[in-house]
Amino acid sequence: MGRKVPTGQASIEVPGLGQVQGRLYSNDVRQYYGIPYGRLSKRWTRASMVTSWDGGFHNGTKPGNLTFPIRKHYPSPPEYEDGNDMLVPVPETDQFKGNWLASDTDCLRLNITQPPPPPSGRSTEGGPYPVLVYLHGGGFVVGGPHLPIFDGAHFVSRSVSQGNPIVFVAIGYRIGLGGFLASKEIQDDLARDGFSGAGNFGLTDQQLGLAWVQKYISAFNGDESRITLCGESAGGFSVAHQMNALEPPKFIDRAIFMSGTNNIMASWPVERWQFYYDELLRYVGIDPNSPDTLAQLREVPEPVLTAATFPIYHNDFPLYSACQDELFPMRVADTDLATSLPDWLEAVMVGATHDEGSLWRSVLRNFSGDNEILERFKSHMDSTQAHLILAKYLPGVDVDRATLLKGLEEMARDAFFSMPNYMLSRGRSRPLGKDVYVYHTDQVSTLDNPVKGLAYHAIDLYYIFLNGLDTMSEGQARLAFKMADDFIHFTNAIEPYPSFSQEKKCMVYGPEDKWEVKTEEADDAERGYTRMAEIIDGGLYERFWNAMDDIVADRYRVDLVLERRED
Repeated sequence: MGRKVPTGQASIEVPGLGQVQGRLYSNDVRQYYGIPYGRLSKRWTRASMVTSWDGGFHNGTKPGNLTFPIRKHYPSPPEYEDGNDMLVPVPETDQFKGNWLASDTDCLRLNITQPPPPPSGRSTEGGPYPVLVYLHGGGFVVGGPHLPIFDGAHFVSRSVSQGNPIVFVAIGYRIGLGGFLASKEIQDDLARDGFSGAGNFGLTDQQLGLAWVQKYISAFNGDESRITLCGESAGGFSVAHQMNALEPPKFIDRAIFMSGTNNIMASWPVERWQFYYDELLRYVGIDPNSPDTLAQLREVPEPVLTAATFPIYHNDFPLYSACQDELFPMRVADTDLATSLPDWLEAVMVGATHDEGSLWRSVLRNFSGDNEILERFKSHMDSTQAHLILAKYLPGVDVDRATLLKGLEEMARDAFFSMPNYMLSRGRSRPLGKDVYVYHTDQVSTLDNPVKGLAYHAIDLYYIFLNGLDTMSEGQARLAFKMADDFIHFTNAIEPYPSFSQEKKCMVYGPEDKWEVKTEEADDAERGYTRMAEIIDGGLYERFWNAMDDIVADRYRVDLVLERRED
């Protein structure tokens, strides 16, 4: 019941590109790794689509040794080790082990998992199938489709066995400084090359990857008219950005937001990004007053740039973000965008985990008391408003450490996850009349690591993609198959459970390996809908969001650095 292991090789002809070789499984499911979709001429520029393969061939199997580096991803900071993430603790199978070489200029690649092709000579049977395109999370700092949690073999195999086949695509894009650094210098350089914007290279990579999928997915028996875009965490944030971009991918007909919408992270103006650009220059020894800083940065070795990811952020838990420019104009805590989505989307699924706020536990535990929190809140609202909000999460005064941490984590969960989902589900269902499906993951981890006992951020990935079955009990496995089936049904335009739009009900996965559809009234005590509604309807959400962003992102640290520079 565990991970799928390839039993042979497969190949397919892609018109205009050539032949791609991949892996074959015993059930005739096929996988093709590291397919290049974009090319880069230099750092910090827009990519161009790959429309030809060298020699008309791409080897999409696991290479035998490092002399054949065909599957590359964007490098992670030295503080993070790929394949050793407690949030997605999936062991590597042979085809996902090693040889995923890091490159900041040759990383625009995607993996495709394909159901069995139609029988020879019977092309009218077996497809084309709907496509699920996945954008990984990781705070725009780490992650990529090379990680074993995103192995689509079991997920697609499940879709086939249940009679609802899908094609699964996982797109890699530039992250970290290579993917999101922005500045006036970069903006001017892009303009000289005929491009718009000031950064957001990871987001435009995603757009290019989606365009590549629309153009070529039919060769993999995928239906280019039935594409669902799904993302988790920063990937969900990416889906929101793509839906609200200047040039959105209108060929997407469905969207899934997993633990992330437009309000999970700030979108910074170019002036804020300029601070980090100048910090990077200082870190690598370049004078910010030099006339050719960008040219000098392009000569800095990749490991040196990647090592700067954490130090220049001035935060114990860096999360990079998009730049507010003409291509991606979303603002911080934008309640208008949180309550509406494009009318060309047929349906939306949105969900979060119960203990999302534990993501910032290492930062939140630094606060010693509620008075410290109150003072931080009062820098974003008046005293009455601050007391009003804090009273909903921190009962009484001088609360103990455990109560303080619990309240802070609930505030972080609500500000960045629950409230945006709450607003989206209502805004989406009212003006457009399209279906929105809402889920909550309350299933807690039983793995022996620091997140044991929590329905932590990203635990749903462990279940939905079916790559944790080896460590699951029978009950946990049943829940995993249920969650996977719901995502597969949604991609196939089959109702996975009652829609919020029609019945004002939500799916709850867990705890204790169970699942149940609940009304908001029945689930209010657990979810805190009334508390969230009071903050939103009272016009306090944006202030609440800014206060919590200040707390979890240590925004004041940047202000202190700037003050010291001015002195």
